[in-house]
Amino acid sequence: MEGRKLFISLLPNTETPVSIQYQKSGQETTVTVGTPWPEYDVDILSEEETRVTTSVNLCMVIWKGKTKNDEISSNAEWHRAVASNGHHSFHGIKSPTKVGEYCCVFCVTENLASKTAVLTSEVFTMKTVAGVPKCLLPSSEPGTPTVSNAHVAVNRILIR
Repeated sequence: MEGRKLFISLLPNTETPVSIQYQKSGQETTVTVGTPWPEYDVDILSEEETRVTTSVNLCMVIWKGKTKNDEISSNAEWHRAVASNGHHSFHGIKSPTKVGEYCCVFCVTENLASKTAVLTSEVFTMKTVAGVPKCLLPSSEPGTPTVSNAHVAVNRILIR
């Protein structure tokens, strides 16, 4: 077919997120119960492999146990933020109070109240371990001690 050449210029969309990249501070994958998680720097990238130019609803989702097919558990803990200019830093998030292996994922949602992920990162795991004990408590509360009522004082015993 003969005719004029038509030049087309396709520009990438810098407002639509297509991937999530994260980087954590430090190399540790174990955290002591009650201490903060490591700091995570999260970038939401556009088609051009640069940060998106709009604000995005970003969540860090944490749940205990293994993941099945990279699905977010129904009992997950959601930490929400608005990532302006395609970047957000999650810091100061306290680790769970129970020892075990936890799955984490970063996801973009339609709004701050939504639990439907539009875009997710790969699932990674963190392990929480017990810290040093602060005080020792009995497994059950001891009863009130009483003394048996014997006539001879030597025969009296302490009863709990």
